[in-house]
Amino acid sequence: MIDILDAANVLAKINVKKTLVKVLNKSSVEKFIVSLNTDVQLVEQGVNSDNVLLSSIGGNYKPSTMKRSRTPKKSPSIINLKDSGDYHKTFHLIINGDSSFSISSDPMKDGVSLFKRWGDVDGLTTENEEVALSFLEDEFYKEVFKGL
Repeated sequence: MIDILDAANVLAKINVKKTLVKVLNKSSVEKFIVSLNTDVQLVEQGVNSDNVLLSSIGGNYKPSTMKRSRTPKKSPSIINLKDSGDYHKTFHLIINGDSSFSISSDPMKDGVSLFKRWGDVDGLTTENEEVALSFLEDEFYKEVFKGL
């Protein structure tokens, strides 16, 4: 059984920033946060980080894109930028030493930036930031209490 005073002493010595950076560097954490951007925002909702529909920024897909799409689009009005999936695979976390992070991707396709037409889609909506923070809080506590 763990002594409560010993546990308090261990907890008092925790470097919060260092622990958060450690948590952010886990591949499962990156996968979860990136999926909020790609799977939830782009694929399910068709929105950018400001929660604006991509179709209202850059319009609908070209008819040729709709025709050659490997999987039927749920709706022509949902722009998800996942024609082949190559673009979504470029999303990753950039982790700063101060325990903050951002999401980045390579928007270049056929020599043209997807951002030019659709705007900057890297980043989380306010709602998904809250989901990510809740997830990070759980992961932080798992890391902290793992040694107790």
